Parts: sequence; structure tokens; C-alpha cells
Amino acid sequence: MASPSATDSPEEESTDVPEVTQAETRAAVSRLRAKNTAPGPDGVPGRALVLALKELEPQLRGLFTACLEQGQFSSVWKERRLVLLRKEGRPADSPSAYRSIVLLDEAGELLECIIADRLVGHLCREGPDLDENQFGFRRGCSAIDAITRVTALAEETISRGGVVLAVSLDISNAFNTLPWSCIWEALNYHRVPPYLRRIIGLTLRRDVLPTEDVTALVGASCRAVFRRDRSWDRSCGTSATTGC
Repeated sequence: MASPSATDSPEEESTDVPEVTQAETRAAVSRLRAKNTAPGPDGVPGRALVLALKELEPQLRGLFTACLEQGQFSSVWKERRLVLLRKEGRPADSPSAYRSIVLLDEAGELLECIIADRLVGHLCREGPDLDENQFGFRRGCSAIDAITRVTALAEETISRGGVVLAVSLDISNAFNTLPWSCIWEALNYHRVPPYLRRIIGLTLRRDVLPTEDVTALVGASCRAVFRRDRSWDRSCGTSATTGC
């Protein structure tokens, strides 16, 4: 499927792009501070970026504002470092025996956090907002709220002598298999500003996965070798084009 672009939208009106504020930057960095993960391809850990924030904040804000104004998302930030972790109790030669972890450059993640916060803020303020029964990816909602809602519905039904039936669906690899066209239609439906649609479209385009030695990476971290000439199914958790 072709990747979305700014020209896919019927609305081409120009809008002012709000500058990235100090509050937005610090909110994104606070999330980074809470993480303790390995660095992305650039080798710079998030902790180092947090410590350097006092000196780097003006430059980062200017950079992120320019990215939003010009509709640019650096290809460097799209480079992913793929690591496969072995799941216990599964055959070593099975794709489903491994869980894929993708490590990103922290600077790119900061911009993605700012984009996500602006998107959620738009839905809350201008909408149409997401359904009130959706609890994921909504400001002020969590899994605890979802459980509380289900519990309340069950108690209310039982108090009236009814029977409660709960159905749970687990969609395999849901986010990676969602068609871009559906995302693009949703952005238009929710009247997301053109500058956000444009940069979100750029982030949706194919990521860059270094393939200089994917087989060696798998072999070193998981003691298994995946043949490049085989197309692995989606249960592997990675695209067949990566060789995993």
C-alpha cells in the first residue's frame, strides 16, 4: 500500500504551526527520564539527553518547531536497531520463539512524543473526540478506568438479575497491520490540522532497518540463525522484508 502524504487530503488550507514550547519539551523529556532502555542507532542513551537538557533545550525546541513547520522527519530518526529476545520454552528455530525489540534514537522519540501530545490535545479540545468507552491513548484514561467501567457494568447488570458475558479479543500485531489508509481517513475525519497530518504521514512511511548483518545480530543475541531467503510469518513480529 502506498504511504500517505500531505496531498492525500482534500484540505490544503495553510495553518499556523504553533512553536514547540518549553512545557511540551519538558513533558516529553519527563517520559524519557522514566525510561531505562538501551540507546538507539546513534548510541546516545536517553539519560545523557536528560542531563544535557539545560544546554540543549533551546536548540531542540527550535529543531522540532522547524520540523513541524517544514513537514520534515529526519530519515536518521527512522533508523531502527532490531534486537530479538528469546522466549522461554519455545524451539530455537521457530520465528515465534522470539520477541522483537526495536530501539530508536531518543531525539526522534522526543519529537514523536510532542506530535502525539498535540494529536491527543486536538481530539480533546476540538474533536470529534474518541468514543467515551475507549480508554487507550486518551488523556486521563488508563487500564484501571477500563476495569472500573467493566466492573460497574457487571455489578449493575447482576443487581437487576441479569447475566454478564465478557468477550476479550487479542489482535496479533494489531498496530503494525493497520492499513495506513484507515489512519489517514481517521486524521481527516477528526479534522487534525494539516501540519500534523503531514508529519504523521512522514512518520508512517517505511522505517529504515539496517540490514548489514541481521543474521549475525540474531545469532549473537539469540543463538539462532534466520535465513534471509525465507519469508517469516507475522507471528515473528517483524516485517518479512527485514529477513527475520
